[in-house]
Amino acid sequence: MSGTKTHGKRVDSSARVNRWLKDATVNLFSYDPGHHIYRENDEVGAVFKVVRGLVLTTQPFTRSNYELSDKCACVCGPGDTFGGLFGDEMYTEDAIAFVKTQVQTYRLEGMPCEVLLPMAQEAARNQRETTAVVHGGSVRTRVARTLALLCRKYFCANGGVVSVTHQTLAELIVSRRESVTRVLNELEMREYITLERASVVVRDVIALENIIHYEFD
Repeated sequence: MSGTKTHGKRVDSSARVNRWLKDATVNLFSYDPGHHIYRENDEVGAVFKVVRGLVLTTQPFTRSNYELSDKCACVCGPGDTFGGLFGDEMYTEDAIAFVKTQVQTYRLEGMPCEVLLPMAQEAARNQRETTAVVHGGSVRTRVARTLALLCRKYFCANGGVVSVTHQTLAELIVSRRESVTRVLNELEMREYITLERASVVVRDVIALENIIHYEFD
């Protein structure tokens, strides 16, 4: 009997999720680079999913070296979810379009926990992974590994064009633009990358991921 009840619950749960997804109002919004999708302490009302582009979410963060910001960045790309996922009444971070970006919005009201929980787990996993890369090690290490991360997750797994400027890359890793430019020039000399206008062409992803710890600035 207990097995039958459990199976029934799974069926009911699946049907509930499918009904919600079918009836849910999904809106698509476009944002230019630098535009806020929401700000810290705005009232939570929706969950967001990136369709195209990149979103930078920032949370309180303290660095011991060359502190330029009190924010810790996490990158969300196509397929990633963010915002309103952890039961808070107010958003606990800013969400900013990193490049020209499209996002879908799902209203939280009436969202089944069977839908919300996997989204929250995915968002937490992405936050752990990207934060460790973006904020771990020297400027040289962070630039190299962040380019590799963006390339593998959101652009082209084996190399390709990463559409970021020196300034936006510096903001992402919480460093000075001048330091980032010096690292990029050095990586280009090693033929790991090629610098183009408002973008970086990654030529050797593995080499970037294997950059040793070296304080460049």
